[in-house]
Amino acid sequence: MKLKHYTLNISKIVFFISLLYLTLILPLLFTIYSPIWYNFNYESQEITKSINIEQRDNATSNLIHYFAYNTDLNSLWNEKEKIHMSEVRTIYLFLEVLTLIAILLLFFTFDKSLILKYTKINIIIISSLLILIPFFSFLFNSVFHFILFDNNFWIITPEDISYYLFPNSFFKNSFLLIIIISIIENVVIYFFSKKYFKD
Repeated sequence: MKLKHYTLNISKIVFFISLLYLTLILPLLFTIYSPIWYNFNYESQEITKSINIEQRDNATSNLIHYFAYNTDLNSLWNEKEKIHMSEVRTIYLFLEVLTLIAILLLFFTFDKSLILKYTKINIIIISSLLILIPFFSFLFNSVFHFILFDNNFWIITPEDISYYLFPNSFFKNSFLLIIIISIIENVVIYFFSKKYFKD
């Protein structure tokens, strides 16, 4: 009986973590692979004052295809940027592999009796991330990059096209979008489950 109870608790934890991870990773993947999101930010950044539209669109398309392992980075990116984007791509690949694992784990541990509880907890956890917004620039530059990278190639200068494409506001907006979409996902799952997964 104790072993069965222990196994059940592990299953619940895996289910919760998988659900939370998936509702966060899906909007993250949107910010990585959606040209619409890049262009939305470019317009708000008035990027065409610094580089022309052809360069912007070329670099964006090239980067998206690079992250998808469809091409190499072209000459718009300098060697420092190519090294950094290679490291970023490796991180994205790792997250995508985790996504596949999370989908499988969610499938095998799914429990309709817990979905309402877990989506409510997810909404609270994800909403709490909003308190980081005022400190985003500090956390992004002084904590996040130092944890993930063991070099300074992530530091951009006016000599880098990344300087014009990806100011801190791009990542701050992306972080906010991920939170908003994740909350919406959990709200939708909650009401869908409330309607169709009644005991």
